[in-house]
Amino acid sequence: MAQTELCLASTEVNTFNHNQMIKNFFKIALRNLRKNKAFSFINIFGLAIGLTCFMFIAVFVYNELNYDRYPADAKNIYRVNLSVTGNGDVAVYP
Repeated sequence: MAQTELCLASTEVNTFNHNQMIKNFFKIALRNLRKNKAFSFINIFGLAIGLTCFMFIAVFVYNELNYDRYPADAKNIYRVNLSVTGNGDVAVYP
């Protein structure tokens, strides 16, 4: 019987409040942001620049992959280039 009571007591002690943990995490994060203002600014600014670059690259790639896809027979559209060589120069006309 003593072992059963011990197991019940240990399960009651191990209950964990996740909301309290998240609240404590944000409290510590804000405390560190206030303490290290320059370091925090550099990190947040770098994150913002990185996300902005990612978004610009993603929009560019999306635009390039969807170019001339609106016609019904888009897979039958071809591009013809003309290369002219003269006087040692090569001119390419799309």
